[in-house]
Amino acid sequence: MFHDCSNESIGSHVFSRSHILKPISKDLNIYQFNQRPLIFLSNKHDVFCYKLEPIRNAFIFKGFCQKHDNDLFKSIEPHNGFVDWSQKKSQYLLSYRTICREIYANNVVINVIDTISKDNYAKRQSINLFSLEKQLITLQYTRENLFYYKSLLEKDILKEDFSSISFKYIELPFQFDLCVSAPIYIDYGNGLCFNSDCQELNIVNIFPYYGKTIILFGYLQKFNNQWMDGILPKFKSPYPHIVSSAFVDILYRAEFNAMSPSLYDSLDKDLLNEFFRTWKKEVNNFSDDMQEVSHLFYYTLNELMPKSWKDL
Repeated sequence: MFHDCSNESIGSHVFSRSHILKPISKDLNIYQFNQRPLIFLSNKHDVFCYKLEPIRNAFIFKGFCQKHDNDLFKSIEPHNGFVDWSQKKSQYLLSYRTICREIYANNVVINVIDTISKDNYAKRQSINLFSLEKQLITLQYTRENLFYYKSLLEKDILKEDFSSISFKYIELPFQFDLCVSAPIYIDYGNGLCFNSDCQELNIVNIFPYYGKTIILFGYLQKFNNQWMDGILPKFKSPYPHIVSSAFVDILYRAEFNAMSPSLYDSLDKDLLNEFFRTWKKEVNNFSDDMQEVSHLFYYTLNELMPKSWKDL
């Protein structure tokens, strides 16, 4: 997927297995958000769930050849020492992985829909072909937008310029074992603008890192970034319910997320089921206002957040 590379892709990870996924795993497993395909769903199962997955399969995608996967990202996959995530190069490389993974996922869905729409399966299952075609057009346009951001990131990485994409960086003084990696699109009521060279995206990465929680937003300054500017201060709040609402807001918009078994076990399962039910209702809501189970992480955060911070 890297510029002009035609070598065979391997299974690339968005997040480092050794530095990010392994430390929060239990027996090398973590809980990854899973959306079961509707066409294979039985009445006994919900559409959404968190599924225990080996870390070798978590956050993986066919993105880069062995050489580029090793050489391009070696500064954020150190054998010794730590990554300074406040550095622009590190932010660029991780965001580049995020965009490339989303392009890969987008292509997979496009191929599935294209196959279904051309196959007798759609007719046998009474699937609305018009709806499929509409989804296909949206996905194809989304892919073009993703490629625009990919080209910006790639160009700057090759030149070591790092000026096209801006970043907001927050480092929380506690470790919250949630991993999120997704480009997030917000619809402010205007819909997609087909006359623009690109749409507003926030490239979001959230992950635990050696006792801290890293929150990283990539964005283009030419957009208002209203949603981003509204949610970022919530992460710095001394109140656990406000911090929880910020994390939950992200989860509703980012399917590519996972958490440690200890975080999953700490969640109230009634709240989690309510979260899944609400997620199902809001799955096609890209606005900056949605119904959410904002207190999903309240009790866990109340234990994790430093008391001195909460007393501010």
